[in-house]
Amino acid sequence: MEIAVLVGTVVAIIAILANGIVVVPTVRYGVVTRFRRRTGRILTEGIHLVLSFVDQVQIYPHELRTDSLDKIDVFSQDRLEITMQGSAQWRPDKNNLRTFVEIPENTILVGLKDAIKSELGKIAGDKTGDDFIRERKAIETLINCIFRLERPPHFHQNEERNGSRVIGFEMGESLNRWIDDARAAVNKIRNPEEQSKQHKKIDKLDPRLLDQDKWQCPTLLKVDERGRTVSDLDKEGNAVWDVIGFYNRNAAKVKLMLDVALETSPIERLYGIDIATFRLADVDFSAATKQALERRRQAIADLGAAEEQQKRKLVIMKELKDQGLTPEQANNAADVIIGVAAPRQVISIEGGGVLPLLNIQPTKKAGER
Repeated sequence: MEIAVLVGTVVAIIAILANGIVVVPTVRYGVVTRFRRRTGRILTEGIHLVLSFVDQVQIYPHELRTDSLDKIDVFSQDRLEITMQGSAQWRPDKNNLRTFVEIPENTILVGLKDAIKSELGKIAGDKTGDDFIRERKAIETLINCIFRLERPPHFHQNEERNGSRVIGFEMGESLNRWIDDARAAVNKIRNPEEQSKQHKKIDKLDPRLLDQDKWQCPTLLKVDERGRTVSDLDKEGNAVWDVIGFYNRNAAKVKLMLDVALETSPIERLYGIDIATFRLADVDFSAATKQALERRRQAIADLGAAEEQQKRKLVIMKELKDQGLTPEQANNAADVIIGVAAPRQVISIEGGGVLPLLNIQPTKKAGER
């Protein structure tokens, strides 16, 4: 009897302990709940102990996933609606899972789209629609910087002034501080070869080490009434920063900056995620804008055709008047020749060159057959 009780006790203890052991598989994480409420405890890969029969663990994937970000609309300088669509590759941030599990994933995707629209909405207003659409690669790079860096590189610029007027832009002291922080982070890498490789990349970014191939900070340009290319100025007469041009001219440096960055962006911290990359699939005029542009092109084409037709009619009328027709007859005949009026009566022209007979018939009154 005592042996049976002992065996039963041991079995019960083993069952309780077994129920409290949780194994989180690789590329997964676990969220501990108690009475169907989250406790705030996050389990990483491996073996963990929880309260038997009280705690439950929900297992979620931690692998990289891809989500579409479409219908991101902005307006260009010439008030044309432009729509963008792309995809973001991301995963939950292992170091910030408590934040991630509290936010619905749809909220994260909406937040990513809003971040793109907020930043590019301001920049698109400095470019015409055609110019903005042509800068697809620069736009993609800019969005990656917004998603993955503490501060996008164009945030490190300072204004060059002549008195109270902005005359240009240059990279500011904040970039030097970012580079120093990046070097400190790279120094913690244990692999000497990888550490050396990353330091060489940072050297190519450091304005203090670059005699040539410096960071370029362009201003917006326009063509004036004399056909000259000049700097575009704001209402106060200051030079205007060309953000898209900055990412075009410094593409190689910005790529290195993304490669060496060991930081998290404000967006990543806000949602508890780690964004691997953003791919811009398409940037084009919206469907409504395309229809409006097509109608405008058609109207211009119709106007051009009408002007050409009128020019041809005037030439024909002159030839007919030279051969003896009155202005009214020449006008009616020219309308028939170019196909804008029906034949009405036959007129023969004596002398001169050969002219086709025109059937110019009297116009019928309303109700006549």
